[in-house]
Amino acid sequence: MEIKRIEKPKIEFYKRRTFSEKVTATFDFVRENWRTVFKYVTYFVLPLCLLQSVSYDSFMGSYADGFINAMGGEADQIPNLGLLAASYVGLIVCTLVAYVLVSGLTATLMMLYNERGDRLQAIEYADLRPRVWRNVGRMALVMLVSVLFSVGAIGVIIVLTMLSPYSLIATLPAGIALLIPFTLVSPVYVYERVGIWQAVAKGYRLGFASWWGVLGFILLLSIIVNIITSVAGIPFYILMMVKMVLGMEGNAPVSPLLTVGNYLSSAFLSFFSYVSMALMFIGISYLYSHMAEKVDGVTVDQGIEEFETLNTES
Repeated sequence: MEIKRIEKPKIEFYKRRTFSEKVTATFDFVRENWRTVFKYVTYFVLPLCLLQSVSYDSFMGSYADGFINAMGGEADQIPNLGLLAASYVGLIVCTLVAYVLVSGLTATLMMLYNERGDRLQAIEYADLRPRVWRNVGRMALVMLVSVLFSVGAIGVIIVLTMLSPYSLIATLPAGIALLIPFTLVSPVYVYERVGIWQAVAKGYRLGFASWWGVLGFILLLSIIVNIITSVAGIPFYILMMVKMVLGMEGNAPVSPLLTVGNYLSSAFLSFFSYVSMALMFIGISYLYSHMAEKVDGVTVDQGIEEFETLNTES
Protein backbone atom coordinates (compact mmCIF):
# COMPACT_ATOMS: atom_id res chain seq x y z
CA MET A 1 0.00 0.00 0.00
CA GLU A 2 1.44 3.35 -1.01
CA ILE A 3 2.00 5.78 1.85
CA LYS A 4 0.47 9.16 1.35
CA ARG A 5 3.08 11.86 0.99
CA ILE A 6 3.17 14.37 3.83
CA GLU A 7 3.79 17.93 2.74
CA LYS A 8 4.22 19.54 6.13
CA PRO A 9 7.79 19.35 7.49
CA LYS A 10 8.43 17.02 10.38
CA ILE A 11 8.59 18.69 13.79
CA GLU A 12 12.22 18.52 14.89
CA PHE A 13 12.71 17.29 18.42
CA TYR A 14 16.04 18.71 19.60
CA LYS A 15 15.80 22.34 18.62
CA ARG A 16 16.04 25.72 20.32
CA ARG A 17 12.61 27.32 20.50
CA THR A 18 11.11 30.49 21.89
CA PHE A 19 8.22 30.23 24.33
CA SER A 20 5.64 30.59 21.57
CA GLU A 21 7.48 28.12 19.32
CA LYS A 22 7.36 25.47 22.06
CA VAL A 23 3.60 25.99 22.33
CA THR A 24 3.29 25.80 18.53
CA ALA A 25 5.36 22.60 18.34
CA THR A 26 3.20 21.00 21.03
CA PHE A 27 -0.07 21.73 19.26
CA ASP A 28 1.35 20.95 15.81
CA PHE A 29 2.26 17.48 17.06
CA VAL A 30 -1.22 17.04 18.53
CA ARG A 31 -2.88 18.34 15.36
CA GLU A 32 -0.89 15.98 13.15
CA ASN A 33 -1.13 12.87 15.34
CA TRP A 34 -4.25 13.28 17.46
CA ARG A 35 -5.97 10.22 16.00
CA THR A 36 -3.02 7.95 16.83
CA VAL A 37 -2.54 9.43 20.30
CA PHE A 38 -6.27 9.24 21.06
CA LYS A 39 -6.46 5.65 19.79
CA TYR A 40 -3.61 4.29 21.92
CA VAL A 41 -4.47 6.31 25.01
CA THR A 42 -7.94 4.74 24.77
CA TYR A 43 -6.45 1.25 24.49
CA PHE A 44 -4.15 1.78 27.45
CA VAL A 45 -6.35 3.57 29.98
CA LEU A 46 -10.03 2.93 29.17
CA PRO A 47 -10.25 0.00 31.64
CA LEU A 48 -8.58 2.20 34.25
CA CYS A 49 -11.15 4.94 33.58
CA LEU A 50 -13.98 2.53 34.37
CA LEU A 51 -12.21 1.52 37.59
CA GLN A 52 -11.42 5.08 38.64
CA SER A 53 -14.99 6.21 38.02
CA VAL A 54 -16.10 3.78 40.77
CA SER A 55 -13.71 5.43 43.25
CA TYR A 56 -14.55 8.93 42.09
CA ASP A 57 -18.30 8.40 42.18
CA SER A 58 -18.01 6.82 45.62
CA PHE A 59 -15.84 9.66 46.94
CA MET A 60 -18.14 12.39 45.62
CA GLY A 61 -21.19 10.46 46.82
CA SER A 62 -19.79 10.30 50.37
CA TYR A 63 -18.98 14.00 50.21
CA ALA A 64 -22.50 14.76 48.96
CA ASP A 65 -24.04 12.72 51.80
CA GLY A 66 -22.05 14.74 54.33
CA PHE A 67 -23.17 17.99 52.71
CA ILE A 68 -26.81 16.90 52.68
CA ASN A 69 -26.65 15.92 56.38
CA ALA A 70 -25.10 19.28 57.25
CA MET A 71 -27.75 21.20 55.32
CA GLY A 72 -30.48 19.15 56.97
CA GLY A 73 -29.24 19.95 60.47
CA GLU A 74 -27.80 16.47 60.95
CA ALA A 75 -24.12 17.40 61.03
CA ASP A 76 -23.51 14.74 63.69
CA GLN A 77 -24.32 12.04 61.12
CA ILE A 78 -20.96 12.04 59.40
CA PRO A 79 -20.44 9.94 56.25
CA ASN A 80 -18.59 6.63 56.31
CA LEU A 81 -15.02 7.83 56.81
CA GLY A 82 -13.60 4.42 55.90
CA LEU A 83 -15.39 4.45 52.54
CA LEU A 84 -14.36 8.07 51.98
CA ALA A 85 -10.69 7.29 52.68
CA ALA A 86 -10.71 4.11 50.55
CA SER A 87 -12.31 5.98 47.65
CA TYR A 88 -9.73 8.77 47.90
CA VAL A 89 -6.81 6.32 47.99
CA GLY A 90 -8.24 4.46 44.99
CA LEU A 91 -8.56 7.77 43.16
CA ILE A 92 -4.92 8.68 43.84
CA VAL A 93 -3.61 5.24 42.85
CA CYS A 94 -5.57 5.22 39.58
CA THR A 95 -4.32 8.71 38.73
CA LEU A 96 -0.68 7.78 39.35
CA VAL A 97 -0.96 4.58 37.32
CA ALA A 98 -2.65 6.48 34.50
CA TYR A 99 0.11 9.11 34.44
CA VAL A 100 2.78 6.41 34.23
CA LEU A 101 0.97 4.59 31.39
CA VAL A 102 0.09 7.70 29.38
CA SER A 103 3.52 9.30 29.77
CA GLY A 104 5.35 6.11 28.78
CA LEU A 105 3.05 5.68 25.78
CA THR A 106 3.39 9.32 24.71
CA ALA A 107 7.18 9.19 24.94
CA THR A 108 7.18 6.06 22.76
CA LEU A 109 4.99 7.72 20.12
CA MET A 110 7.24 10.79 20.05
CA MET A 111 10.34 8.59 19.65
CA LEU A 112 8.79 6.71 16.75
CA TYR A 113 7.60 9.96 15.16
CA ASN A 114 11.16 11.24 15.06
CA GLU A 115 12.71 7.95 13.88
CA ARG A 116 10.31 6.83 11.16
CA GLY A 117 10.28 8.30 7.70
CA ASP A 118 6.49 7.98 7.58
CA ARG A 119 6.16 9.35 11.12
CA LEU A 120 3.17 7.71 12.86
CA GLN A 121 1.28 6.69 9.74
CA ALA A 122 -0.14 3.16 9.83
CA ILE A 123 1.59 2.47 13.14
CA GLU A 124 0.62 -0.74 14.93
CA TYR A 125 1.02 -2.01 18.47
CA ALA A 126 3.84 -4.25 17.26
CA ASP A 127 5.80 -1.08 16.47
CA LEU A 128 5.27 0.20 20.01
CA ARG A 129 5.87 -3.01 21.91
CA PRO A 130 9.71 -3.12 21.74
CA ARG A 131 9.99 -0.02 23.92
CA VAL A 132 6.65 1.10 25.34
CA TRP A 133 6.87 -1.07 28.45
CA ARG A 134 10.47 -0.01 29.00
CA ASN A 135 9.31 3.60 28.96
CA VAL A 136 6.37 2.82 31.26
CA GLY A 137 8.80 1.13 33.67
CA ARG A 138 11.08 4.17 33.61
CA MET A 139 8.18 6.50 34.26
CA ALA A 140 7.12 4.31 37.19
CA LEU A 141 10.61 4.64 38.70
CA VAL A 142 10.49 8.43 38.29
CA MET A 143 7.09 8.41 39.98
CA LEU A 144 8.50 6.38 42.88
CA VAL A 145 11.42 8.81 43.29
CA SER A 146 9.05 11.79 43.19
CA VAL A 147 6.89 10.21 45.92
CA LEU A 148 9.98 9.59 48.08
CA PHE A 149 11.16 13.16 47.53
CA SER A 150 7.69 14.49 48.39
CA VAL A 151 7.46 12.46 51.59
CA GLY A 152 10.94 13.59 52.62
CA ALA A 153 10.19 17.23 51.83
CA ILE A 154 6.91 17.15 53.75
CA GLY A 155 8.68 15.55 56.70
CA VAL A 156 11.36 18.24 56.75
CA ILE A 157 8.73 21.01 56.51
CA ILE A 158 6.72 19.50 59.39
CA VAL A 159 9.79 19.19 61.62
CA LEU A 160 10.97 22.73 60.90
CA THR A 161 7.44 24.09 61.39
CA MET A 162 7.26 22.41 64.81
CA LEU A 163 10.54 24.09 65.72
CA SER A 164 9.43 27.45 64.37
CA PRO A 165 6.30 28.34 62.38
CA TYR A 166 8.28 31.17 60.77
CA SER A 167 10.35 28.55 58.93
CA LEU A 168 7.48 28.26 56.44
CA ILE A 169 8.59 31.60 55.04
CA ALA A 170 11.70 29.84 53.73
CA THR A 171 10.64 26.20 53.31
CA LEU A 172 7.54 26.74 51.13
CA PRO A 173 9.31 28.91 48.50
CA ALA A 174 12.27 26.50 48.56
CA GLY A 175 9.94 23.54 47.98
CA ILE A 176 8.30 25.27 45.02
CA ALA A 177 11.71 26.24 43.62
CA LEU A 178 12.84 22.60 43.74
CA LEU A 179 9.55 21.23 42.36
CA ILE A 180 9.64 23.14 39.06
CA PRO A 181 12.91 21.69 37.64
CA PHE A 182 11.87 18.17 38.69
CA THR A 183 9.37 18.16 35.82
CA LEU A 184 12.32 17.68 33.44
CA VAL A 185 13.54 14.51 35.17
CA SER A 186 10.91 12.35 33.43
CA PRO A 187 11.87 13.27 29.83
CA VAL A 188 15.59 13.08 30.64
CA TYR A 189 15.23 9.56 32.03
CA VAL A 190 12.94 8.30 29.29
CA TYR A 191 14.72 9.86 26.28
CA GLU A 192 18.33 9.37 27.33
CA ARG A 193 20.51 6.41 28.26
CA VAL A 194 21.18 7.44 31.85
CA GLY A 195 20.51 6.12 35.34
CA ILE A 196 17.76 7.52 37.52
CA TRP A 197 20.05 9.63 39.72
CA GLN A 198 21.88 10.95 36.67
CA ALA A 199 18.47 11.90 35.27
CA VAL A 200 17.57 13.69 38.51
CA ALA A 201 20.86 15.63 38.45
CA LYS A 202 20.50 16.55 34.78
CA GLY A 203 16.83 17.44 35.15
CA TYR A 204 17.69 19.93 37.87
CA ARG A 205 20.65 21.27 35.89
CA LEU A 206 18.47 21.91 32.84
CA GLY A 207 15.60 23.23 34.93
CA PHE A 208 17.64 25.73 36.90
CA ALA A 209 19.29 26.94 33.68
CA SER A 210 15.97 28.58 32.76
CA TRP A 211 13.80 28.36 35.88
CA TRP A 212 11.36 31.12 34.96
CA GLY A 213 10.93 29.79 31.43
CA VAL A 214 10.16 26.31 32.76
CA LEU A 215 7.71 27.76 35.29
CA GLY A 216 5.89 29.84 32.68
CA PHE A 217 5.54 26.96 30.23
CA ILE A 218 4.35 24.54 32.92
CA LEU A 219 1.78 27.07 34.13
CA LEU A 220 0.43 27.54 30.61
CA LEU A 221 0.13 23.78 30.07
CA SER A 222 -1.56 23.41 33.47
CA ILE A 223 -4.13 26.08 32.59
CA ILE A 224 -4.94 24.36 29.28
CA VAL A 225 -5.23 20.96 30.97
CA ASN A 226 -7.51 22.40 33.67
CA ILE A 227 -9.77 23.92 31.02
CA ILE A 228 -10.05 20.55 29.24
CA THR A 229 -10.85 18.64 32.43
CA SER A 230 -13.28 21.32 33.62
CA VAL A 231 -15.26 21.15 30.39
CA ALA A 232 -15.20 17.34 30.44
CA GLY A 233 -16.46 17.40 34.04
CA ILE A 234 -19.54 19.53 33.37
CA PRO A 235 -21.93 16.54 32.84
CA PHE A 236 -20.69 14.83 36.00
CA TYR A 237 -21.02 17.91 38.21
CA ILE A 238 -24.50 18.70 36.85
CA LEU A 239 -25.70 15.16 37.59
CA MET A 240 -24.05 15.25 41.01
CA MET A 241 -25.87 18.48 41.84
CA VAL A 242 -29.16 16.91 40.72
CA LYS A 243 -28.46 13.93 42.96
CA MET A 244 -27.71 16.22 45.91
CA VAL A 245 -30.91 18.20 45.37
CA LEU A 246 -32.96 15.00 45.24
CA GLY A 247 -31.21 13.80 48.38
CA MET A 248 -32.18 17.00 50.19
CA GLU A 249 -35.81 16.30 49.31
CA GLY A 250 -35.69 13.45 51.81
CA ASN A 251 -38.13 10.90 50.40
CA ALA A 252 -37.38 11.54 46.73
CA PRO A 253 -36.04 8.30 45.22
CA VAL A 254 -32.84 8.42 43.19
CA SER A 255 -33.43 7.11 39.69
CA PRO A 256 -31.23 4.21 38.52
CA LEU A 257 -30.70 6.20 35.30
CA LEU A 258 -29.20 9.01 37.39
CA THR A 259 -26.84 6.56 39.09
CA VAL A 260 -25.75 5.13 35.74
CA GLY A 261 -25.40 8.65 34.34
CA ASN A 262 -23.17 9.62 37.28
CA TYR A 263 -20.95 6.59 36.66
CA LEU A 264 -20.62 7.15 32.90
CA SER A 265 -20.03 10.89 33.25
CA SER A 266 -17.36 10.14 35.86
CA ALA A 267 -15.67 7.74 33.42
CA PHE A 268 -15.88 10.44 30.72
CA LEU A 269 -14.20 12.94 33.05
CA SER A 270 -11.47 10.42 33.98
CA PHE A 271 -10.78 9.62 30.34
CA PHE A 272 -10.31 13.22 29.25
CA SER A 273 -8.16 13.94 32.29
CA TYR A 274 -5.93 11.09 31.05
CA VAL A 275 -5.94 12.46 27.51
CA SER A 276 -4.85 15.82 28.89
CA MET A 277 -1.90 14.05 30.53
CA ALA A 278 -0.68 13.15 27.03
CA LEU A 279 -0.88 16.81 26.01
CA MET A 280 1.05 17.78 29.14
CA PHE A 281 3.83 15.26 28.46
CA ILE A 282 4.12 16.30 24.80
CA GLY A 283 4.66 19.89 25.93
CA ILE A 284 7.17 18.89 28.62
CA SER A 285 9.04 16.81 26.02
CA TYR A 286 9.47 19.81 23.73
CA LEU A 287 10.49 21.90 26.73
CA TYR A 288 13.15 19.29 27.58
CA SER A 289 14.39 19.04 23.99
CA HIS A 290 14.75 22.82 23.82
CA MET A 291 16.75 22.90 27.06
CA ALA A 292 18.91 19.91 26.04
CA GLU A 293 19.88 21.62 22.77
CA LYS A 294 20.37 24.98 24.43
CA VAL A 295 22.44 23.79 27.41
CA ASP A 296 24.14 20.62 26.11
CA GLY A 297 24.02 21.18 22.35
CA VAL A 298 22.17 17.91 21.62
CA THR A 299 21.35 17.69 17.90
CA VAL A 300 18.52 15.95 16.06
CA ASP A 301 20.85 13.25 14.70
CA GLN A 302 22.26 12.58 18.16
CA GLY A 303 18.76 12.32 19.54
CA ILE A 304 17.61 9.83 16.91
CA GLU A 305 20.76 7.76 17.46
CA GLU A 306 20.01 7.76 21.20
CA PHE A 307 16.41 6.64 20.57
CA GLU A 308 17.60 3.79 18.35
CA THR A 309 20.12 2.71 21.00
CA LEU A 310 17.39 2.65 23.62
CA ASN A 311 15.28 0.54 21.24
CA THR A 312 18.00 -2.11 20.96
CA GLU A 313 18.25 -2.26 24.73
CA SER A 314 14.50 -2.72 25.26
